[in-house]
Formats: sequence, C-alpha cells, structure tokens
Amino acid sequence: MAKVYQRKKSNEFYLPENLYASMTYAVKEYERQKVEYYKSTTQTENKYKLIHATAQALEIIPIEYRHDIIENISVNKPYPKNVPSAIYGKWKALLLYTIAYKLNLV
Repeated sequence: MAKVYQRKKSNEFYLPENLYASMTYAVKEYERQKVEYYKSTTQTENKYKLIHATAQALEIIPIEYRHDIIENISVNKPYPKNVPSAIYGKWKALLLYTIAYKLNLV
C-alpha cells in the first residue's frame, strides 16, 4: 500500500493518518460505490451515508478544481501548473475533512 501524504504545515483540516487514508479511499471508490449502490437490491445505510457525505463534500469544492483533485486522489495525477499546488492542497484537505465531518468521524 502506498504512503498517503497529508500536508502538515498550515493545514487547519488536518486528520489523523488512518482517517485521512480512509477518506482518500472513499473518494477513490466514490463512482464505483455509487453505481453499485443504485444497482444493488440490498442497500445499506452505511454505504448511503458514505456516498451522500462524499457528494455533499464535492459540492463545496469549486468546479474548476474538482476534477483535478479527484484525479489526484484517484490515480495520483499531478495538479496542473497553471494554479499553485497549495490551492489544490487546501481544497483537497477541505474535501477530505468535510467527508469525515459529515460521517461524524471528526
């Protein structure tokens, strides 16, 4: 398993290491779980909460950064050079923190 890196300096949305890793995997698996949830006949409340929390958190992120942040989390694609990476880092931290907050884990 690859090391999941989280910014520590100037990060007001810092999460414990295990929780941060769990939230990144939630974003990685968001699309797959969403499709699987709506196709399944046995829909669990926990899966619904995770899908709903992720969707709500994604709505907070501005549309121009959303795709790049998801790509960075999902396939470790570097951020575009036209915007400083610190901006993407702040939005990524907010996304993961918001998911944890909506799931009452923070």
